[in-house]
Formats: sequence, C-alpha cells, structure tokens
Amino acid sequence: MPSPLTRVPPLVRAREASGYAYLLAWVETRAGLRARITWVEQYREEPYQWRWEVAEVPATRVTQMAGQSYQGVPRERRGSD
Repeated sequence: MPSPLTRVPPLVRAREASGYAYLLAWVETRAGLRARITWVEQYREEPYQWRWEVAEVPATRVTQMAGQSYQGVPRERRGSD
C-alpha cells in the first residue's frame, strides 16, 4: 500500500533553518533563482509550542540531499522584484 505521505515536499539543508527544511518551491526572479523553504521551530519561552517559519532564500544557500526527489517541486516565475 502506498504511503499517504507521498506529497510531502523534499528536504534540503538550509542555514536559515539551522538544519533541515522542506523545499516548497523554486522561484525564478530577475535577481536569480530562489528557494521557498519552511521549517518548524520551538518557542524558547514556551517549550511545548511550535511555529512554522517560511523564508525565500537564494537557491545557492540550500543543499539538496541524497534520496530526496526534487522533480515535483513547483517552479514559479516572478516578473518584478
């Protein structure tokens, strides 16, 4: 039986996430290719509370990982920055 999690975005390594992040999209801009990533952080003040962080970073700042499939990652074009 196939996994119900087949649509989970692939993982990348990203400094902004202090480790692993999900790659949500490649974003083509006039300034160059960017990666939209998301990760979970725990509040320091409330150790049982979590928040999702999202960032767009230059694609050169993320590292793809072996065993992940990046073929299905959406590509977006942004005409103006």
